[in-house]
Amino acid sequence: MIRASEPDFALVECFGASGECVITRSCRLRGILHEGLDAFDAGLDKYTLADLMLRPKDFGVWPAT
Repeated sequence: MIRASEPDFALVECFGASGECVITRSCRLRGILHEGLDAFDAGLDKYTLADLMLRPKDFGVWPAT
């Protein structure tokens, strides 16, 4: 769901549509940031939307029967 709502995580200019900035040719940060973003994605992949769902009992409120 996060990937669908955030199609690109343009953390820095080189992640954007143009794909580069003035130091692209010698930059070492791009690979490091991609590695971090991959780790972020891997962390999110451990969970589903069901893991985020709240239920009334989570709030100590039970529906009237």
